[in-house]
Amino acid sequence: MIYLQLFWSFFQVGLFSFGGGYAALPLIQEQVIEVHSWLSSTEFIDILTISQM
Repeated sequence: MIYLQLFWSFFQVGLFSFGGGYAALPLIQEQVIEVHSWLSSTEFIDILTISQM
């Protein structure tokens, strides 16, 4: 079930985002933090910071 949720969430992000990764971040943040509560806001920011290093 989690795989279907992951697929559907990131399918929506890919469908509605134009302009690359930075343009998709607000959509990813909404799905990951607000809709599904997979991560907290602090965890999301930490992952984003580490990935940009």
